[in-house]
Amino acid sequence: MDFSKGSSKSKRRSVMKWIIYTLLLFVFYGLQTAPGFFRFLDAQPLLTIPLVLSIAMFEHEIGGAVFGILAGFLWDMQQDTLFGFNALVMMCCCVSVSLLIMYLMPTTLPSSLFYNFSVLAIQSGLYFLFCYALWGTPGMSLVWVNYLLPQMGLTLLAGIPIYFLVRLISSKFSESLRS
Repeated sequence: MDFSKGSSKSKRRSVMKWIIYTLLLFVFYGLQTAPGFFRFLDAQPLLTIPLVLSIAMFEHEIGGAVFGILAGFLWDMQQDTLFGFNALVMMCCCVSVSLLIMYLMPTTLPSSLFYNFSVLAIQSGLYFLFCYALWGTPGMSLVWVNYLLPQMGLTLLAGIPIYFLVRLISSKFSESLRS
């Protein structure tokens, strides 16, 4: 029996799936950094967070970690934080989500919203702590009210269609190969 044809087709499908995920990451990063795109108060949604968390939910922990690092580095280039801060946070969060999905919780929209909220709270809390609270920035509470909370809300809303998009891509490219 010759398995090389099926294996080759399976590899192509897998490579295509990861190329699509990568393109989505760059498109969502571009939209996330586009001035005025879906802006509410001073905030825009962080589209890369629900994307990489959804990838971590539907794929294995290594894929989640790699995409968490990539999204974090892209985000680090955008912000005025220590380079690697967001990459480290997102890598840890994506691996944690992937392992939680594997061992504890099902892959559902409510669990996706829970993970998105949790990661946004962790990342926003750390960002606020290291960029505002430690420095005693005047008007710190306004950062939460006018920027971080609206950003979290917009990101959670954006996470719903992103979850379904990643679920669709994962299911289409992970189907059994029937010739």
